[in-house]
Amino acid sequence: MTLLALIRDNEIVSIVRAGGWADLPGVGCVSPAQDGWEGEGYRLAAVTEPETPEGKQIVSGPTYKMIEGVPTAVYQYEDIPAERVRIDKTTVHERLIAAGKMDAAYAALMQNSTYFARWFAPGHTYVYADDPDAIALLLAIGADPDVILAPEA
Repeated sequence: MTLLALIRDNEIVSIVRAGGWADLPGVGCVSPAQDGWEGEGYRLAAVTEPETPEGKQIVSGPTYKMIEGVPTAVYQYEDIPAERVRIDKTTVHERLIAAGKMDAAYAALMQNSTYFARWFAPGHTYVYADDPDAIALLLAIGADPDVILAPEA
């Protein structure tokens, strides 16, 4: 859907759909609204839609502004959150056993009821590779978080 800006004195008066109608305040209307139309001190011009920057997502907008004489949609952006890497707990078990750290991990879990509850929560079959509690526990037992929580192939 093409949007058009109704412009007077280089200011956007309203936004309309191409092919629809545009009310001209104090004058009447124009129909169908077409890019390039001019009359009665007004003109219609296509609204420029900017590309969303790489790694960003739209959080609000659009608002419409004249930028260098061109009606432009303006959006607010934020960074797209990085996708968190999940590691299956079975893989973590296997890696802890291979590293000779399973006994130490189990003992550490038994000493902290919060860690224990999180680890053995039903239906929660993975751990995030960047989980600060998991990393702290692994460091405390002398295991390498980069190895134990490495992405699965």
